[in-house]
Amino acid sequence: MQAIRNAVAEEFEIVNQLVIAELHSEVALVESIGHYIVDAGGKRLRPLLVLLAARACGYDNTQHITLAAVVEFIH
Repeated sequence: MQAIRNAVAEEFEIVNQLVIAELHSEVALVESIGHYIVDAGGKRLRPLLVLLAARACGYDNTQHITLAAVVEFIH
């Protein structure tokens, strides 16, 4: 599993940063949720699959990173 994660590690880190940035709020609970999503250490397969699918299809843009973050929010 680690080899798969390594294939998109840089993009996955950008997704993490986007999650935190989009959940930045003066409301402490909202801020905590963003950090919980990133720091929880779960498998996070949904955003990982978005990133891997984009790579497999030869996608050459950055919108898949936003989509991966949205998928994580929906979950």
